[in-house]
Amino acid sequence: MSSNLEPILILPDHPVKPQSYGAPAAPHGAATTRALYGSETYSEIVTTKTERWNLRVTPAQDAVVRKVLDESGESLNDFVVRHAVQAARDDLADHRVFVVEDDAWNELQQLLARPPVSKPALTKLLANPSVLEPPS
Repeated sequence: MSSNLEPILILPDHPVKPQSYGAPAAPHGAATTRALYGSETYSEIVTTKTERWNLRVTPAQDAVVRKVLDESGESLNDFVVRHAVQAARDDLADHRVFVVEDDAWNELQQLLARPPVSKPALTKLLANPSVLEPPS
């Protein structure tokens, strides 16, 4: 079953919060677009693309990607950029060391220093065996 990547809903000039991990903020007055692809929302700040990537792939790699593109109708450029940016965001999310401003560090330390709050419903839930674990 191939997925159709044509947008179901496009909301031009809808304010879109920039993605985390260094996504640039839209310049004042820049148009933004938000499109709903099936169950996922893809948000993009509409700006001029000025950077260029040149990639080399094997014939086998090319064939696999082009098969997906034939089924989805997505352009090679959009596919590669979308997946590269998502992989970069995932890699950044996996980092174990984060550099933060002093104010953010102090706020985190205050939150961690607070005494724990009892959550009876959570305690009850965690006392039961998980449906994801095999019975012992």
